[in-house]
Amino acid sequence: MPHPTLDPEVQKPADADAQRIIRTITGRFERKWLPRMASVMPQWVTPDILTTGGIVASAVIGLCYVLSKFNPVWLWVVNGLFVVHWFADSLDGTLARVRKIERPRYGFFIDHSADAIAALFVCLGLGLSPHMDLRVAFGLLLSYYLMMIYVLLRSYTLREFKISFGRMGPTEIRIGLILANIVIWVQSTYFRSDHLATILGVKIRLMDVIAIGAGLVMATIFIGTMIRSLRRLAELEPAGVVREKE
Repeated sequence: MPHPTLDPEVQKPADADAQRIIRTITGRFERKWLPRMASVMPQWVTPDILTTGGIVASAVIGLCYVLSKFNPVWLWVVNGLFVVHWFADSLDGTLARVRKIERPRYGFFIDHSADAIAALFVCLGLGLSPHMDLRVAFGLLLSYYLMMIYVLLRSYTLREFKISFGRMGPTEIRIGLILANIVIWVQSTYFRSDHLATILGVKIRLMDVIAIGAGLVMATIFIGTMIRSLRRLAELEPAGVVREKE
């Protein structure tokens, strides 16, 4: 692996203990344009305002998913809000780094708290909409939270803050949801159907298929990466080695 200081996909913010590892499909675009966008932000726009805006956007996303029960046009509002959420969620930390006003521990805490809240709003909205079974939505949320727990544990034990797996990250997830919303809108508007097929009396919906697949992938990644991290930690801290107290 290239040295961290030479690898543009591995960053270490000032005063932070954990390296930020970001290897995603859209990573090159974001590394180039997010700092530029942050540099032209008005002074009244602060990282906390952006974080709050992201949470509000996620809450409205969930509400609009529910409202799409009455009119599928609300899915286009959801897509627009996903862009707003990307802007706020991606730019809050970048803005702090560009202005050199980082608060690493505060930012780390509030950023992950906001992510957890946003995931809850989106999954709950999907589960209460006609596009996903509520049980599937909670299963997806559980898988996502498992990944969040792993990221936090890795950040503490290995000093690596990894937010991408298999070239996929938060931005790619948003793009996938936007594309799925477009497909569902076409299906609802032109085919007057809210599901792909019916098997043994059970409606098979696109979002259910995506959520179950994503949940299984995240669970598999969680187990695989957890085992690899344990092996790495075992090498760093061999059993039976007596360590003197500092």
